[in-house]
Amino acid sequence: MTDQRAPLIQRGIVDLMIAADRLRFQIEAALRPMGINLTQMSLLNHFSWQPDRAQSITELTDVMAINQPGVTKAIAALADRGLVEKIDDAEDARVKRVKITPAGLEALGQARQAAWPPVEAAFGSLDDEELAAFTSHLVKMKASLAIS
Repeated sequence: MTDQRAPLIQRGIVDLMIAADRLRFQIEAALRPMGINLTQMSLLNHFSWQPDRAQSITELTDVMAINQPGVTKAIAALADRGLVEKIDDAEDARVKRVKITPAGLEALGQARQAAWPPVEAAFGSLDDEELAAFTSHLVKMKASLAIS
C-alpha cells in the first residue's frame, strides 16, 4: 500500500471490523434466549424476501457467502425447529431445496425485535443525513466486494 490514503483505509477497516464484531456480539446475545444465532437469522431474513421460493444449499452458499458446512448446519437447526422446510428437488433427487415456513417468518419477526436495541444503539448517534451517507457508502463497498 503506497497510496497516501493507506493509513486512513487501514484505520477505517480496523474500526469497521471492530464495530461489526461488537454489534455481532450484542445481537448474538440478544438472540440467544430465542435459541437462534445471527447466521440462522440471516438465512431467515434472506428467505423472507421471497417466502415462496425454495433454494438449494449450493444457491444459499453462493448468495450468503457462508461455507457449505455452515449453511447445512444452520439449515438443519432451523428445519429441526420447523422454521424452514426441506423439499425434494423435482429434477435431481440428490438435491434438497429449502424454504421458509410461516413459523420461520414469525420467528424472524421476533428475532428482528430482539436484535433491534443493539442495532438502534449502534446507529443512534448518527443523524438522518449521516445515516443516509453511511448506508450509501456501505452499498458501494458491498458492490466492490461482490463474490463472483
